[in-house]
Amino acid sequence: MAVWPTAPSPPPNQADIDRVLDTWRAAAPPELRRYVDAFWQEGRAVLDAEAYGAALGALRAARGEPTEMAWALGAWYGARRGRWDEAYAFEAVPEAMLRSIGAHVVFEAALAGVPAAARTGITRFLVEQITWRARWGIEQRMPLEVREALLAAARDSGAQENIVRARRLLFGEGDLAPPGTKLVAASSGGRFNRLCTDGARAFGIDGHELARLERGHGATELARLLAPGSPLAAREGSLFFLRRSGVHSISVEGGEDRSRLGPLFNWPSGRLRRALWRFTEARDAALARLVPNDADLLPLDPGYDACDAYEAFGGRLPAALRLRSFWGCDVPRGLLHEVPKRGSPRNVALGGRPVWLGATEPGVLVVVVRADDEAAVLAVDEGGPARSLGAFRGRADDVLAVLRVGGEAWLHLAAPLGDIVVALEGAAGA
Repeated sequence: MAVWPTAPSPPPNQADIDRVLDTWRAAAPPELRRYVDAFWQEGRAVLDAEAYGAALGALRAARGEPTEMAWALGAWYGARRGRWDEAYAFEAVPEAMLRSIGAHVVFEAALAGVPAAARTGITRFLVEQITWRARWGIEQRMPLEVREALLAAARDSGAQENIVRARRLLFGEGDLAPPGTKLVAASSGGRFNRLCTDGARAFGIDGHELARLERGHGATELARLLAPGSPLAAREGSLFFLRRSGVHSISVEGGEDRSRLGPLFNWPSGRLRRALWRFTEARDAALARLVPNDADLLPLDPGYDACDAYEAFGGRLPAALRLRSFWGCDVPRGLLHEVPKRGSPRNVALGGRPVWLGATEPGVLVVVVRADDEAAVLAVDEGGPARSLGAFRGRADDVLAVLRVGGEAWLHLAAPLGDIVVALEGAAGA
């Protein structure tokens, strides 16, 4: 027997619960109404195996084909107006029954069109069940008029969030990318982890999927991972990652992954600890002379992803540890400080407030907030001037990372419906 919690977040008042519960009871297919009280007991949604099986049997006897069963359940599941992600506990009943029919069965049936009464619930169900839209071939397989009808049902559902989620599923990412950028890919699992690049494309872990990110192609699954927190590194045409059995790699073009030998005697871990200690001590001492109040300082760090990849796979030390200078930003004054290990320090005016600083092979990348909600990405090589890689309008604080890919700056951004990766427009090859 399965029991679901009773309230969405934030919790509604009792009058709202009673009103929605009345709507849910009235919307149940006629052949299921005698089971409703068994599914909702003492303020809890309860799926007793006996009652649940009997209800599915009654629905099957009355409707026949799984498609007709899905349409009846879709009308029930979509009866409530309001945000889909603020579900009431009793809505778990039609959702569970739709899942018993199967998301693939429901999707295949929807390709031929969905009756008007079922569209809202079927759209909600597909939005909640399909987490990797490219795998389903939605734009290739579902006719435009069907997708438009389902999106119209989302518009009538009473919540802007539902429209955004449905548009993202049915028509792609649309205007998720902020002005001044072009969408590369959007996370299906909510968060991109361990982003890295081979210089031409980016790679990351999306949920339990190892994905390749490309302009014009979005995200392509390369492998399934049981350890979504695995370090990741792109090297010489291969991606390195960890499985429970140890180090594995796969071609950046895809194919079968294979087991690889990891570093011997945990040697990179010891070397990294020593290098990090020396780097941090020297960097902090160098920058303290220029920015006495460390609360105003944004120092260059090697980054957890780069350090974890080095520790797991060996190779070259993280880029920040290989630079010949120490770097840090004086946030209030909008200055970037470069302190060479040998030579005189210098200041680079950024023309705005720095919010992110990362290492590249020849120097650093800086994200700077300017007037009118504009954020710019600057590249500064060791001893060189600041060069703009482009700008966008949006929240600079949403920038999680910046990569140099094919001469462009690609931004990893936090977004309301899940992380996105975008390419800055207008400065390719800079």
